Amino acid sequence: LTLGIFTNLYLSSYSRKQESQSDEIGIRYITKAGYHPQAMAMFLYNLQEYTAAGLRDIGRRGESTSYFATHPQTKERVKESQAIASKYKVVPGIKINHEGYLKTIDGMVYGDSVAAGLVRNERFYHEGMDFTFLAPNSFLLKNQPTQVVMTHKKEGAIVIFDSVENNRGLEPFTYMTQTWLGSETLDTPETIMIGDKRAATASFKGTVKGQPMTIRVVAIKWDDRRIFRFQLAIPEGLSAQTMDELKRITYSLRNLTAEERNSLEPHRIQVVKA
Repeated sequence: LTLGIFTNLYLSSYSRKQESQSDEIGIRYITKAGYHPQAMAMFLYNLQEYTAAGLRDIGRRGESTSYFATHPQTKERVKESQAIASKYKVVPGIKINHEGYLKTIDGMVYGDSVAAGLVRNERFYHEGMDFTFLAPNSFLLKNQPTQVVMTHKKEGAIVIFDSVENNRGLEPFTYMTQTWLGSETLDTPETIMIGDKRAATASFKGTVKGQPMTIRVVAIKWDDRRIFRFQLAIPEGLSAQTMDELKRITYSLRNLTAEERNSLEPHRIQVVKA
């Protein structure tokens, strides 16, 4: 059985032709606007270096799975954009505006914002939706507009958290067995409590990207109109330590405290001249 609920985890790939066309149009526009035609290649080079630095931080090598899984390799795009830019002449009075750029980004929010959700001290906080749960350093977290995805850095376990409307006010067990998973054959569905919230959980066998996994699903009745959901993909042979982390993540879901609300601040860029 292929796990359908994980199909939104990856974006569709762009074709090489589409990317090249996009780069060429971009270079044409910035040149007509008075900027240097090689600026696109410079941007892509910086993106490549930024990605490499991020991968070193988590002890990995190669291309990132977030941006480059859906785009052609950056090294190739840098070369191609340099070749495209060489066709355009540098216009007189070219705009550089280095100092203006630095002034603009000084103090800019870097990374996730309080409104969109952020990670602090191994917890994910979302002020707008008033929830928080554990986000251990052993997981790589991607905060997406409609879901939070955490992937274990070494063992490949996956956690997806999202929410859905519950206009009919269904109880978690009913929602999980009759609405969410429908005719799926579930292993030991049961009602549980996540903090002070009523919840339900079950598991079934599935595959993620061709790899056999046990899928554990959890539905939490957050309020009368909303269901919060955890979807856990558990590879075969997962260590007891990581299994315990998955359980702690699920049961750590709760509302924010007043102190947490007052202390949440985004990271900001600070420009320092050396």
